[in-house]
Amino acid sequence: MIRLMTANDLDGVMIIQSSAYESPLHEDVRVFKNRIALFPEGCWVFEDNNEVGAYIFSHPSCQGKPPTLNDEIVLPEYPDCYYIHDLAVLGAYRGYGIGENLINTIRNVAAGLKLFRFELVAVQRSLKFWSKHGFAQVMNQQLESKLQTYSPDACYMVCESEEGGG
Repeated sequence: MIRLMTANDLDGVMIIQSSAYESPLHEDVRVFKNRIALFPEGCWVFEDNNEVGAYIFSHPSCQGKPPTLNDEIVLPEYPDCYYIHDLAVLGAYRGYGIGENLINTIRNVAAGLKLFRFELVAVQRSLKFWSKHGFAQVMNQQLESKLQTYSPDACYMVCESEEGGG
């Protein structure tokens, strides 16, 4: 079942993060608490038999201004896009469309805010996954130093969605 994340889910989120990402990409639990506190409607989990098997963190943002890795965020007063900060699925749950369901869930959240442009930073060779979901890599020289806080292979990606569509 997909449901809103709570602080009680963070132990499971940290396990998934450790499993899904190389250690330089691990973020502190304080960063996740910050996102839940600032924009709880952008934080979702997939739960199966009381086990958190996947998560997504997302929030309103401004175009071309992704957050630095492992930093707390401040929501903009006038957002013009929706940022997907993190999506991870525990190995046992991969291949069942859970990631796609989480993406569709936050697309609905963004549509409710009338935000139809999505942005993210893809890492660990996930470019192909995000491309299948309508994202395209955008070269932005101004973001190069920020992307390096993620990893050498980090890619800035954008998806323009039609109003009301996903």
